[in-house]
Amino acid sequence: MSLSVIGVVAAIAIGGTVAYFSDTETSTGNTFTAGSIDLKVDNESWYNGEYQMGLSWEPKDLEDELFFDFEDLKPGDWGEDTISIVVENNDSWLCAEVTLTSNNENDITEPEAEMGDTAEKGELADELYLIWWADDGDNVLEENENIIGGPYKLGDAWLNQGHTIAIADFETNIFENGPLKGDEIYHIGKAWCYGTLNPTYDGQDNPGVNPGFTCDGEPVTNLSQTDSATLDVKFIAVQAKNNEDFVCGGDYYGRERTLRLENKDSQWQPLFGDGTFGWLTFKSPYPTFDFDLYAQGLNDNEEYCLIYYADPWPGDGNTHSTGALIWNGNANGGVINVSGSRDINTDIPNSNDENYPDGGKIWLVPCSDYDKNEEKMTGWYPTQYLMEWNLIKYDDTDI
Repeated sequence: MSLSVIGVVAAIAIGGTVAYFSDTETSTGNTFTAGSIDLKVDNESWYNGEYQMGLSWEPKDLEDELFFDFEDLKPGDWGEDTISIVVENNDSWLCAEVTLTSNNENDITEPEAEMGDTAEKGELADELYLIWWADDGDNVLEENENIIGGPYKLGDAWLNQGHTIAIADFETNIFENGPLKGDEIYHIGKAWCYGTLNPTYDGQDNPGVNPGFTCDGEPVTNLSQTDSATLDVKFIAVQAKNNEDFVCGGDYYGRERTLRLENKDSQWQPLFGDGTFGWLTFKSPYPTFDFDLYAQGLNDNEEYCLIYYADPWPGDGNTHSTGALIWNGNANGGVINVSGSRDINTDIPNSNDENYPDGGKIWLVPCSDYDKNEEKMTGWYPTQYLMEWNLIKYDDTDI
């Protein structure tokens, strides 16, 4: 029996046909291609209300182009440039670096000598003022446009080491939240004045008619005759993808940061064009809150308090000393122009602030509406307060 079974099986295996189900899928040409960041810059320049063809150009990679190239300046001269920037292909962070590279005496004229000028360093940079803002492309400073920095003197000491301006980084965006969108055009306005520059925000969409600021040359002295100064301006685009926490210039010790202050109505809308506004420059990271404060349109001789307001109302985070008094003093002629330093013993924002971790609020308020001992608000008249244009971050390094 066993032999016959084996013989039958052998016959079937030799004489039969065996089929199998099958399927094949092939992926060919798999490719990795690196993305790109390509920054293009153009410029439109005006000098004393006249368009400057030689200092204006279409979007391109910069080679020998100059934003500023003016000779034979006279007190009261002013200029305005609007830079258009586009980062092709990808979303990116954007920084600017501004450095004063020379401040030369050149020669001492008789009027300079009569004022006692014997310096080897020129005085022109100390009598030129600059201001930068987020422009809408019309070369005019207007009431709804965010000031990036200034007005400050070209000769301010920190410009000698280079000054980094955050156009858009993890902490700051002068246009919107997040990085700049790839292939979208953004505009940055910048203006200079040989004398005192004051924003008015009342521009008429034409810098030849009204640039939105005034230039008063009367404070200029003979000390700056024949002097010259040069300035380098660099723009740096950095990829945003996989780089979410990028900070322009690095989060370096003592970094200068600038905040615009505006009064607002009960609906939280800025009251532009009423002559009441201010700027606050501060250092972070830093062990003390070191600042420069300029504000105008205030009540003359009234005492004002510069505060860190921590939500919720009344601004102390419902925990004593969560908010902080930074400075208090009187307005002189409706103006405050002061530098100061205070150890506020808190980061801005801190964890008790409802705005944490996005940023904190800085207000300039009449001290009659603020309890300096409890460090909290006691009144509410927002049209009389100056409030932050953007939330800020301050790192107190000794807590």
